Amino acid sequence: MKTKILLALLLTRVGVVNAQSVPPNETDLHASYCIEVNNSYVDYSRTALSTLNNEPPSAVKDEDLKAILAASNAINANLKKLQLYLVPRLAYIDRLGLLGASGAATDDLARIRSATSMCEDKCPAPNTSEGMDGYTKCVSDCAALPDLASIQKKLKSCSELDWLPF
Repeated sequence: MKTKILLALLLTRVGVVNAQSVPPNETDLHASYCIEVNNSYVDYSRTALSTLNNEPPSAVKDEDLKAILAASNAINANLKKLQLYLVPRLAYIDRLGLLGASGAATDDLARIRSATSMCEDKCPAPNTSEGMDGYTKCVSDCAALPDLASIQKKLKSCSELDWLPF
């Protein structure tokens, strides 16, 4: 939701439609998708950190805290890199396609959450020592979502930004 508000503000600031705007390219669309995904991850890491803050100090494992902080730093770095690519281009590209890509990310995340909600009791939390890989494998085995592997591949590409031009 915050991303859509931010994007809407950027659209009005830059101008809704530039008469000379060009359609977004694949990298632009991918960046828009991944900004939404990484914003969702930022929210998740904040929730995980606040959950740990509410625990008694003796219940908090150092490796869990370190894993959450490392993941949070990586997410913030990815988000900044994506924004550094996309925001300057907003003055030149048609932004309606970007909203579609952002919406697709929101839909994918909602579908994943819905399908995996039944797996929460069966799978280790991604912020434990088993990490995201253990969680992803468990969810893949548990969730009933025919295109789960495709969605997971798209989400993984939002953490590995080697497709960006810089």
